[in-house]
Amino acid sequence: MIGRILCVVVCASMLAAPAAAQRARDNSAARIAAVVNNSVITVHDMRERIQLVLLTSRIPNTAQTRQRLAAQVLRTLINESLQLQEAKRLRISITDREVAVTLADIEKRNRMKSGTLLRALRGRGVDPQSLVDQIRAGLAWNKVIQRAVRSRVRVSDGEIDDAIERLAANKNRLQYRISEIFLSVDGPGQDANALRNAQQILTLIRRGAAFGSLARQFSQSSTASDGGDMGAVFQGQLEPELESAIKRVRTGQVIGPIKTNSGYYILLLRDRRTFLKGNPDRRGITIASATFLPGKTKPVRDKGKLFEEAKKLGEDTKACRDFVTKARDAKATSVRTLRDVPRKGLPGPIQAAVSKLKSGDISPPVPADGGYAVYMLCRTAGIGTVSRNEVWRSLLRQKLSIRARQYMRDLRRAAFVDIRV
Repeated sequence: MIGRILCVVVCASMLAAPAAAQRARDNSAARIAAVVNNSVITVHDMRERIQLVLLTSRIPNTAQTRQRLAAQVLRTLINESLQLQEAKRLRISITDREVAVTLADIEKRNRMKSGTLLRALRGRGVDPQSLVDQIRAGLAWNKVIQRAVRSRVRVSDGEIDDAIERLAANKNRLQYRISEIFLSVDGPGQDANALRNAQQILTLIRRGAAFGSLARQFSQSSTASDGGDMGAVFQGQLEPELESAIKRVRTGQVIGPIKTNSGYYILLLRDRRTFLKGNPDRRGITIASATFLPGKTKPVRDKGKLFEEAKKLGEDTKACRDFVTKARDAKATSVRTLRDVPRKGLPGPIQAAVSKLKSGDISPPVPADGGYAVYMLCRTAGIGTVSRNEVWRSLLRQKLSIRARQYMRDLRRAAFVDIRV
């Protein structure tokens, strides 16, 4: 009898131990990490977002990495909470349809089947709601900027004329393609924290993390939703500290943290070219190609149909990105991009097909392996141009970025934020 009683007690305690551990974990996850005005961010929210960052940025999932990410992830969640609150104040809402369209776009860019992204996240141990919340906040903030900021930002014809004249007066000026991660410093006491976060992000990038993914997660610039892409930036348009830094790196290199009056930057130099010339770091041409070949199951496929499919790629296609997208949508047999290859190093048929093309031109269908191939000349070393529209976009992006940062800074300064972790 006593033995049975002891067994009951011991067995109950054995069952209670994992249950207690589970309750402890649940209680920990439910703990409040921060209060933002009238909204709450939990430890669970932080953990799930850290898991999402680890998965999308190709960062090793270690305790040290998670610890490095924690402070910056919490700051991002606080900013998103403020952005959603501001959208609500302006009576801006985001529909489930808008979120679904964004998810579909992410799936398309990553060549995933429709409707598989959220299931894939769940299968990797990430709560899909973390991504949905991030998308909703990003869409809401974009609408806030369009309504409250974009209407007050103007780029005059005179500003465009002045910019083009400055460029034309010095044909040796450089034109940059840069991606950025920006961390703001909103007060004297925040400088050390912003610098530490920037250094941690830079360490992750140098260990192989994807720059664009970290920019989407952590950058406080308006370019964050585009992976930090600043577009075309011309020499003299950057802040002096950024201009000085970017001159010290070559194409493909990352530099930072760079301190400015507003905060810290990490920059990736994606491309640079001398105005009306080429990129001094590159010595070749870039070509996109698509081939349409008879299928193995239907070797006698109608060649006339293959020709028409190949020919359609040249219709209303202005950029290589569009060419590649249209080729994949048309189910081309293969789609490739050859970057910075010497003309003389190309096979004879390809040389002949692109020999008379200018940047942005597309060849007519060329016979290849029983089907047809089409080539688009994306970029030619030694040639660079700038249009009024390019200059307008560059000036507008800079003005919007400055105003959006000021807007976000004002929201943070006016907010009640109580961090509890």
